[in-house]
Amino acid sequence: MFFFAFSLTNPMTRWIMPIRNRTCIFIILLIILFRAAPSPAMDLEKKIVKTRLDNGLTVLMLERKFSPTVSLHIRYRVGAVDEVKGESGAAHVLEHMMFKGTSTIGTKNFKAEKKLLLQIEKVGRALDHERMKQNSADSKKIKQLAARLKKLQDEHRRYYIPNEIDRLYTENGGSNMNASTGQDITTYFVSLPANKIELWARIESDRLKNPVFREFYTERDVILEERRQRVEASPDGKLYEAFMNAAYTVHPYGLPIIGLPQDLTYISQAAIRKIHRKYL
Repeated sequence: MFFFAFSLTNPMTRWIMPIRNRTCIFIILLIILFRAAPSPAMDLEKKIVKTRLDNGLTVLMLERKFSPTVSLHIRYRVGAVDEVKGESGAAHVLEHMMFKGTSTIGTKNFKAEKKLLLQIEKVGRALDHERMKQNSADSKKIKQLAARLKKLQDEHRRYYIPNEIDRLYTENGGSNMNASTGQDITTYFVSLPANKIELWARIESDRLKNPVFREFYTERDVILEERRQRVEASPDGKLYEAFMNAAYTVHPYGLPIIGLPQDLTYISQAAIRKIHRKYL
């Protein structure tokens, strides 16, 4: 919408009103327009349909008819503030592990795979305990445990189908699949054709109830590398982490969402399962 200020007294001079006067009239018209117009936020809120299911899930829906697609966001009330001391980064690690499939998604033979996963966790935890001894650690034992862990991980790949959740969504027209962890919430999102909502509900329900934390030690290393790139190797990252730590000396907001390196290095699957059972 455009607004013009001009004089009606003389057609030949209507465009030569002093610029200051025209500017004042323009500003007045804008003020009138914005005071009369309804708030976009209020208008949007009226269009949202809110439903609470029997299981406690709150559903918010906003219909937009210009595209036969649906953008789906599922948000859990769990984040970095819910972590216990010594396990910073657990919520973010859980977010990563929720993409590793379930007991039915991402496996060729879960019964056989499960036995290997239990062995991997046992050996990996023993390796962590030995490494935590630092100077008093048995280097020979560390080498043996590391070799044993690698062998088990290689064997596990025979049963694991990686990126299966991503494949299911992509082959059904999905896009923008991702997740994010915050201080108070964790969000998983994807866009799909509108007729694929049932598929989304089945996948999300399955990975909520039956997640399998495959490639845990590999993914833990990935997150540690992510931290090195975003914090240790980034002046902005270092500054932000130092600022938050100074601003929230007692409150858990002072701890980084990605976790402290000393916690991430040895964080266990048990810690991740604990936060999953309690909050998801």
